[in-house]
Amino acid sequence: MLTIFKRDESPFWQIRGTVKLGRKVKTINKLSTGRINQKEAKDECDRVNAEIIRNFEQEDCMTWTECFERMKKNPKHCPSQQRMSVFKRVEKLAGDYELRDFNDDLIFELAYKQYPNLKQWEGKKLRDLPYAERQLASSKFNSANAGIILPISKVLHYGAKQGWCNDPTIEHFEVLNARAKHKEKFSIEDVRAIEEKCTDEGIKFLFIFLIYAGCRISEALNMHWQDTNPENDDRPMIDLEQDELNIWQFKTQEWITKPMHPKLKEYLERINYREERLFEWDHLHDRQNNPSGIPTRWWAMCQQAGVKYKNRHACRHTHASWLGKKNSLQALMTAVGWKSSKVALGYVHTDKKEVKDMINGLPE
Repeated sequence: MLTIFKRDESPFWQIRGTVKLGRKVKTINKLSTGRINQKEAKDECDRVNAEIIRNFEQEDCMTWTECFERMKKNPKHCPSQQRMSVFKRVEKLAGDYELRDFNDDLIFELAYKQYPNLKQWEGKKLRDLPYAERQLASSKFNSANAGIILPISKVLHYGAKQGWCNDPTIEHFEVLNARAKHKEKFSIEDVRAIEEKCTDEGIKFLFIFLIYAGCRISEALNMHWQDTNPENDDRPMIDLEQDELNIWQFKTQEWITKPMHPKLKEYLERINYREERLFEWDHLHDRQNNPSGIPTRWWAMCQQAGVKYKNRHACRHTHASWLGKKNSLQALMTAVGWKSSKVALGYVHTDKKEVKDMINGLPE
């Protein structure tokens, strides 16, 4: 609703307020009526209010939410179920903006609202930060790219394809490439300490599974005793007969079949109930703020074992690092399930003696 008010520095009445029609919103902070008489100013305010509503009804003022609702009906462009919650969070922040309102300035403003801890690096180039701070900032920037900029961009691009807005070019936060990122890893001593000292069998089993299967946490929690891989003769996801794991990779939307490590098989064979999910949690955020959730129990596991805290993805780094010590690039990519050699190169190790021998072997 628009109202009029007086400012000391101007003789004219001013208009301010918000007009809403369905999901369409128009806000005016200050607009001069050009009128000194209060009744005439009120009439002008009513005229502006009616004009805004008329424009809403006549013009193409599709909001982000309206475009998102239509995109969800398109089987080719609708988000996956795993990503839908991310889009819903973005909708609360960006849903009422019209497609034509979006630009880099607005999107970064929304990103800073969603991720206020990014403000400490506002106006700073990633490359100018000290090494440790650069690693931290890159991780936070990556979260913002995936958590708000990509969902906004996907809906805008869909709208552009339908002719509802111009095709946008959206900037992202700068992040480090895969090889430049610092990768936290568990040492073999850490793994042994956790296995020996941790008394929480549920979280310890999840840790062992992540270390020796090398999969992502979402993929581990998706493992089910009764589900099968249709691309591998409908073999079960947990195939104790063939000593194999059939893992569904959410990121690439593909199956990967991996040999089962003896250590992992030892743990799996102890399980008597083999009807439902392998783990007690449905997803990483299941009971997140509860003592029975993964974050709390993972932290307690590290504390109990006297191991420096590292997150769940550090297990995948550990798995790849161990494999990369003795195997070729192609073998490493196949074993871990990577498509990009750029990522795998960060785990292929060449010791100093090999490098020295190569240099000394150059012709004189």
